[in-house]
Amino acid sequence: MSANDPETPIRDVRQIETADLAAGAFPEHATRADSGFSVVIKQSVLNEIYRHGKSVDRIEVCGVLVGNVYRDGDGPFLSIEASIRGDHASGASTSVTFTAETWTHIQETLELEHPGRRIVGWYHTHPGFGIFLSEMDTFICENFFPLAWQVAYVFDPVQHEEGCFAWKDGKPQRWPLTIAKDAPATHSVTSAAHVSDEGRGAGSQTDVAGLLERISVLERTQTWLVMGLVVLALCAIILPLVVYALSSGGAPAQPLENLPHLPTSSP
Repeated sequence: MSANDPETPIRDVRQIETADLAAGAFPEHATRADSGFSVVIKQSVLNEIYRHGKSVDRIEVCGVLVGNVYRDGDGPFLSIEASIRGDHASGASTSVTFTAETWTHIQETLELEHPGRRIVGWYHTHPGFGIFLSEMDTFICENFFPLAWQVAYVFDPVQHEEGCFAWKDGKPQRWPLTIAKDAPATHSVTSAAHVSDEGRGAGSQTDVAGLLERISVLERTQTWLVMGLVVLALCAIILPLVVYALSSGGAPAQPLENLPHLPTSSP
């Protein structure tokens, strides 16, 4: 019985047949799970899920996890390398449903942007009510993600909690999740010029130009604000002096004989 055969799914990660899996290198700086089956997710994938979960208020959102399942000398492991948002899903405050439009979008995105990868699980949010799988969540796992190496990830964007679930004893149960750092991007001058020639770097150049223009506008605005504050300060100092001078100059001068005399003391 094959672990990759959707007709006879094995719902226990401990029974995955490594002979069915392609050889792969376990991600650097990631930790092996003591359970024998490691689930590794890239930090960039988590960041995208965080953004998706926080993009709406008190409404569940969902998507799928993309990557591959591999084996090495220490056994099988799952590598989650990307995610696809479940656009057009029907979300409520306590539930989410994959619609036909959602699956169409997911399949098209998978083929276009992630060739060679496959759906290795799904994610959804529980805004404000913790990490667990409801009856509907379990139903989705059983009917759409039934293979032993397919997992479920839950994120609570309100309480900032998260958890992973993998198949064990025929049902999805909490499972350790290891985060792998993304490889740093390295670009030489030559490669950058090559990308620009193919037209793929145009967007980045446009973004930089726009950023420089915005910085220039901010600098000019700051200069005008400083000048305005200086003018206001000068007005605050000079205006009272002008008012006093005008009020003093406008009063009629009194003759000396009309001024009160100070008392004098006798010798």
